[in-house]
Amino acid sequence: MDKIINSVKAKIDTPVGDFNIQGAVTKEPVPFENRKKLEYRKYEIGDSWGELFDCAWFHLTGRIDPSVTEPVYLKLDMNCEALLFNKRGIPVKGFTNGSSNFGSMGKLGSPAKCYYPLKDFTTTEGEVDLWLDAGMNDLFGKVKNEGRIETIQMVNRNLSLRELYYDLTSLTSLKQISLKNDKEAFKIYRKGLKQVSMIIRKEEKNWVESARAVTASLLNTETNAKHEISAIGHAHLDLAWLWPIRETYRKGARTFANVLRLMEQYEDFKFGASQPQLYQWIKEQQPQLYEEVLERIKEGRWEVQGGMWVEADTNVSGEEALIRQMLYGINFFKEEFGIRVKSLWLPDVFGYSGNMPQIIRKSGLDYFMTIKLSWNDTNQFPYHSFNWQGIDGSKVLAHMPPEGEYNSPANAQYLFKSMENFKEKKISNQTLSLFGVGDGGGGPSPSHIERIRRLDGIAPMAKVIMETSNNFFEKINQLKDKFPTFCGELYLEKHRGTYTSQGNVKYYNRKMEQKLKTFETLLVQLGQYSNYKPAVKKIWQEVLLYQFHDILPGSSIKRVYDECLARYEILDKQINEIISEILKARLIKENEPVEVESVQIYNPLPVEVLLSHISENHYHQFNVAPLSGKINRTQSWKKTIKDDDRALENKLIKIEFSKDGSISSIFDKQNGIKILKSAGNHLRVYTDTADAWDISRYYRFQRSSKMSLYKTEAYSYGPVGEIVQYYKFGKNRIIQKIRLKPDSRRIDFDISAQWKSLHTMLRTSFPLNLKTDKAVFDIQFGHLYRSTKNATKKEKAQYEVCGQNWVDMNNGTWGAALITDCKYGFRAKGSTLDLNLIKSTNYPAKSGDLGSHKISFGLYIHNGDHIEGKVDGEAMEFNSWFPFYTGSGETGEALFKLSTDNITYSTVKESEDGKNLIMRLYERNGLEADTTLTINRAVDSIYTTNMVEENPIKITDSSEVQLHFTPFEVKTLKIVESKVF
Repeated sequence: MDKIINSVKAKIDTPVGDFNIQGAVTKEPVPFENRKKLEYRKYEIGDSWGELFDCAWFHLTGRIDPSVTEPVYLKLDMNCEALLFNKRGIPVKGFTNGSSNFGSMGKLGSPAKCYYPLKDFTTTEGEVDLWLDAGMNDLFGKVKNEGRIETIQMVNRNLSLRELYYDLTSLTSLKQISLKNDKEAFKIYRKGLKQVSMIIRKEEKNWVESARAVTASLLNTETNAKHEISAIGHAHLDLAWLWPIRETYRKGARTFANVLRLMEQYEDFKFGASQPQLYQWIKEQQPQLYEEVLERIKEGRWEVQGGMWVEADTNVSGEEALIRQMLYGINFFKEEFGIRVKSLWLPDVFGYSGNMPQIIRKSGLDYFMTIKLSWNDTNQFPYHSFNWQGIDGSKVLAHMPPEGEYNSPANAQYLFKSMENFKEKKISNQTLSLFGVGDGGGGPSPSHIERIRRLDGIAPMAKVIMETSNNFFEKINQLKDKFPTFCGELYLEKHRGTYTSQGNVKYYNRKMEQKLKTFETLLVQLGQYSNYKPAVKKIWQEVLLYQFHDILPGSSIKRVYDECLARYEILDKQINEIISEILKARLIKENEPVEVESVQIYNPLPVEVLLSHISENHYHQFNVAPLSGKINRTQSWKKTIKDDDRALENKLIKIEFSKDGSISSIFDKQNGIKILKSAGNHLRVYTDTADAWDISRYYRFQRSSKMSLYKTEAYSYGPVGEIVQYYKFGKNRIIQKIRLKPDSRRIDFDISAQWKSLHTMLRTSFPLNLKTDKAVFDIQFGHLYRSTKNATKKEKAQYEVCGQNWVDMNNGTWGAALITDCKYGFRAKGSTLDLNLIKSTNYPAKSGDLGSHKISFGLYIHNGDHIEGKVDGEAMEFNSWFPFYTGSGETGEALFKLSTDNITYSTVKESEDGKNLIMRLYERNGLEADTTLTINRAVDSIYTTNMVEENPIKITDSSEVQLHFTPFEVKTLKIVESKVF
């Protein structure tokens, strides 16, 4: 049958003319209005025109012979992506090459988008004039077939043959599905297709009409299936991945233009797109195209999907960042389109934090959609429609389309899979299908819609309705109480390397998250927030962009990281400049020599902190009052050389080192406990041949190497001890400073690394002298437990897991926690805490993670469990940003006070409407708790709201309020001021 189908396909197009091709190549995009200023040269079919990510304007001219009466189409495939503009500079149609890597496996069909009618580009004399903006990359950021111009033609298209072609492909796939699932239908299709084949082979008069009469009757075969599939056009578009961010602007325009043209062609076609950041780019770059999108949204044919500013990572992104994703995303859709979205749309994110259900529900969303858990490499996720319950008890209705694809080809195999594989079919007969070309964008083709029209309700298929995902969720919401419940995190058994890959972007992300918290708190405290609100929002939105699920996790190309790291430095500088301005001060740099009497510090935490500033020869220690710049006590010590480079000791802890630099023992002097079972902090190098996403499953069973210690120095700053170790491994070099402060139970490790080895992982570990079946992992707004055993397939699959600021093991009597400032990948098995420090790969980013790294972590030894030991508070101090400065600025009285330290805050900011103050508090220990919040300002009233500042409910007319928290509860408060702060 394939030969018959191919013969029909070959007859659809008839060439009727060629083009004169002129092109001008540039390294970066040139706007439409500047295209004529470029220097053009002539190109021929078969010519290659550029290198990867080059840009070009092509001017195509030709003439249609007056004798041609049928509609003439442009047929274009340049082995790249391109966008056709009309004479007013409005994008009209996106083109995609058929050779794209997207279609390399054949499962999802060809991504090619090659045709567009020429009637609107043709004069009455038949002259044709076209302008195309091209990018030398396919959907997956590759140069295919040396970037040759494959086809640029004028063709007639036999639309009846095209219809026959789609009939035949659909019926052939139906026959294959029916063989196992509907014997009667199989017999009908087999007999009918034989009849059609005979007609096509003979090519007698009116053979096309005769063949179509047979296929039409076959496509009326009734189904017995009672299932219903809601199908929505989709174009998953990574905002960066195998291409730079700037190319995503162009991919977005190509995709949106393509979808708009399909909507003109197919009145029943509906499409959805998420990510307000993408819409914002289109609005800025192609405003006329944006207006067309707006009209389709008003018609209800274009669905805006999801609540987040971008489809963000939810493992590494911090707690307040996840809420800002919701705040800016939901508000954008409300302000631009008047639509209040109801679902979180994260098809491709690499696992989902256990507190996401609370964030979803308290952002006013009811539904959650993902595909990614179908990628598990060990255990099949048990549900498709289910209630997802978070660590606080919040529930959200979730659906994972049974096709396991957000790029569904909408063919018989995939649509049948949607029905047949559905795990909750005894409860519901509704599933969701996302059809179209994605990852690199592009969206649906006519072929997707043509197949759906033919496969809708025909034996043995389900009924297929093109409708919005919101309609689908509203239908299954009626059955939500009958669906199963899944509790806790949605751990993806894959892509475990993304907790560590591209360490520098993770370093800057953590730094910016913490800096923004301090920055906003200080702006509010000084009454300056309104003056800098646009700058704050712009900085936040750019930080949120870099939390996209292929940027922050480390799975993009090198150019993405070169560019975003440069931008992080600029954003960091902007914050510093504003703080210097509002404090009338100069910020003190790290390790800068200071006169201790002139040092001022702002503490953004609601507890007193003990801070240090270290210069080359001095160690200064400051006790700083809560939420203020009041320094209660200062101590300073001068640096001296120590003879003993094998020990550190204070009143609480004694540490001894081996000759190889590892820690041979840690002794808790206060409790008489030997902390380590065997030597700890071996800086060990493992071979890891995986790419940036993954970690070789069996890396621990291969020979590893220890970093070689070649020099040690010992110093003291009064009671503060410091060991400096110099390591090498091949061409890699590490300087590690280990410090123990007086009266502290935390050992601090600062690493400066120059890493030059590809396909390696640098790890450290601490085998603890205790027994426990579980480890405690910090996540956003709380913590969760994971097993330390390897008894089940699930436990074995969690050989690398994610933690936010800390991971703890304890036996209830004592324990130890690893606290980190920018590392997220842990192994916690047996009684060993193991931390992934550097993971170097060569794909997608060439020479990924080679270069300089700054890493800080601490081993915190505590009494009791992690709650009694106040691990979370220790980690918060370790991670917070405390500006040190000199100048005349005063920070004033603490903004607020909390009566209990197990309640803390994640943000203080001005409300989005600019009228009030927003404060977010949360319970961090998983316990019922009461606290008294006192606002040290004149207050008219206090309200609770949801996380995106909606639905206020008054709780007091006073500046003091009693608050009750359930375990891990997050409360958002709106504080109405009597006067401007």
